Formats: sequence, structure tokens, C-alpha cells
Amino acid sequence: MPYDQGLSDWRVYSAEEAVGHDRDLTLAECQQLVRDARASRWWREWFPDAPPIDVVVGGDETPEGLIGSYAAPHDSYIRPTRWTISLHPQMLTARVLLHEMAHCVAPHYVVEDIGPRRRKGELLVKSHRNHLDHGRFFTAALAVITDNVLPGDDGELAAATAHFEAPTAPSDELRLELDGQPAIVADEEAYHAEVMDPPFEWGFHLWNTRRYHHRRAHGRLVSQQRMAEAISAVVPCSARHISQLEQARERPDDPKQLKRAMLATIFLGLDPIWTRYNLRLTRWDCGDITMDEARLVNPSWADSSTTSTSSCTRCHRDGTSRARGRGYAHGAQQTRGRPTSRVCDYPRG
Repeated sequence: MPYDQGLSDWRVYSAEEAVGHDRDLTLAECQQLVRDARASRWWREWFPDAPPIDVVVGGDETPEGLIGSYAAPHDSYIRPTRWTISLHPQMLTARVLLHEMAHCVAPHYVVEDIGPRRRKGELLVKSHRNHLDHGRFFTAALAVITDNVLPGDDGELAAATAHFEAPTAPSDELRLELDGQPAIVADEEAYHAEVMDPPFEWGFHLWNTRRYHHRRAHGRLVSQQRMAEAISAVVPCSARHISQLEQARERPDDPKQLKRAMLATIFLGLDPIWTRYNLRLTRWDCGDITMDEARLVNPSWADSSTTSTSSCTRCHRDGTSRARGRGYAHGAQQTRGRPTSRVCDYPRG
């Protein structure tokens, strides 16, 4: 995780943990709070382009006891059609909910561009940097939501963010960044339409990685049968199942195929962060694959994942940014109606 990203994460999380005004909520109360906020005048004035937000109970939990909640965009990280906030059952609180709501509305792209993108010598569109997940514009968006939804906060969060030196953009700068997002989003969509034409189908990543895996592993070509045999140590799997995954145009809905797909990425040694944001697969969303099961398929992958999980408190960005976090580059895959990537974890040990 980049240093600036990790430091901003720590500052914001520390500030939120330090404030005392919070309250436990039921799922119904969380959903009503979001509905009331989105229907309010202040929301429409500040976040007119924000898509609908759903709230569900879910979140993440590792065998090591780390829990987290997150917000995930649907269809495209560039222009989400809606967001889903997934809250761990032990994290149904106002603070956590507002934190994830801020991720749904905070400006993602830096308005100031960093120069043109070119393809085969031809100018495409302007390129834009991404704001830090918990940077000054995130804290500014969180402050707007907190002031309007938690009047009892009475400035405590602002004082805590100042104490932990978490920068907060002035309100006029936040407005300028939010106002500039629609044009940037159009630029980004145009760019990705260029570079992803024709777009890769979902299964291409598995096919391509398997075909070239032997070059990285300095071994023989990995056949579909060989991969199926390895996965069969956990779930029944045949070469036909692997072929179906590699030819899939979209992420499969079948829970059994999802588990085989995640086990295939483990067999190939793919980075779990890359897997999450490019294939939208995680162990806990694909049949709750345990580390013992992963070790049967690829001991090296399991050992490296266990080490990274116990050495940090976040494992996101993701790809997208944990042992629970949100700090790596997001994939730009289009997914038609399902969450694409988890943009932020609110971790707790």
C-alpha cells in the first residue's frame, strides 16, 4: 500500500475511533437513515450526481478475527449506477454507516489533469489522478454528512480529525471537486472505451493466466485437466468446468462455479487484491474458502496470504485496496448490475 494512502487511512480511522458520539442501529434504521439523507435538500445540493445506495448486513471477517465493512459500486467504478454498503453485524453503528456513505459520494478524481493520454501517437483524453481513499475530500464529504445526520456530534469528529492531522478540504474546494466530476467521468469512460475495445470477457483473465503460468513458474504448460485435478482436492472439478469458466463472458452466478473460479486463482498464485478488483472474487464470497482448503490447492499462496493478513489491519484496493483495507488501484471492468469492487473497508480487529 502506498505510504500516503496508509497514513491517511490511519489518521481517519484513529479520529473516528476517538470520538464518543455513536449509536447502535438495526438494519432497518440504517436503511431509513440513508433514505432520509438522500431525500433531503442538503443531500441534493451537495451530492446531486450520487446514485442510489443500498444497505445490507454482511461485511467481511477473517479466520484471524479481523472484521470489516465496505461500500461497493455497481456496474462500473467509473460511473456506478448504485452503491451497496455491506455492514458487518458487529459494526451496525452510525459512525460506520456514515463513513461508508461518504465513500459513496466523495469525489474520486482530482479535477486538475496530469496530461494527455495517447494511443498509437493519437491524443485520447485527459488523464486524471485519483484522490486518496481517506484524503482531504473524503473527510470533507464525511463532515458534511456528519453535520447533517448526527447533530449530536457537535464538532467532535472535526476536532478529532484535526488532532490526528487528517486534512479536511474547505467546503468551497469540495464543491469545486464535486462539480468537476461529471466531465472527468465522461473523459474516463471515453478513455476506457478506447483501450477496452473490444472489451475483455470475464473468463479471458483466467485463460490468459493459465496459458502463461508456466513461464512464471518455469514449468510445463498448465492444462485445464491439471488445474481441475488440483481444485478437486477441495470441490469436484473437471476440465469442462475450467473451460466454462474461461469462456464465461461475465462473472458466473453459480455458487459452485464461483468457488472453482476462486480456487483456480489460488492455484495460479494470483494476488488476492488483483483478483478482487479484476475478477470480483474473494474467498469469503465464493463459498467461504478456508485457508486450509487454499493450502490444499497452493500451499505457497496460502502461506503468503496468511502472512500478509497478520501483518496489517487492512487488505483492500484494492484492489482495490486488507489484511483489510482499501488502498490499491481499482479495476475498470464493466460488470452489468453487480458490485464491481469494494472501495473501502472500515476495519476492526
